Amino acid sequence: QLSYRQAICPPELLGRMNAAVRWIVWGTLPLGSLAGGALGTLIGVRPALWVGVTGCWAAGFWVLFSPLRRMRDVPAGPGPSGPAPGEPVLGEPVLGEPVLGEPVLGEPLPGGIVLDQAAEPARREH
Repeated sequence: QLSYRQAICPPELLGRMNAAVRWIVWGTLPLGSLAGGALGTLIGVRPALWVGVTGCWAAGFWVLFSPLRRMRDVPAGPGPSGPAPGEPVLGEPVLGEPVLGEPVLGEPLPGGIVLDQAAEPARREH
């Protein structure tokens, strides 16, 4: 399942896709716990466990009869959807401009701190 999702998802969306799947899976656990507790109270613990076993088997049958079972090769996913040739890539510095997030000598940082030339050599040694 994870390999299939990673193969068909564009690389730049893998984080979002995994976050969405985790949100769905982990978000339903408390609901299932509440439903199981309510069912156990209404019909008893053993019958509620049998309902859970039936539900687990139903999930297995869903995959067993899906087209995913007959697949021998993982389909090639879409290629990287980067910018067109000649367009600047986000995150790459343009020559002569500071990289986003790096302090610039002589310009104030948040809090009013200003880096001077004396601090620069010490920073580069680390």
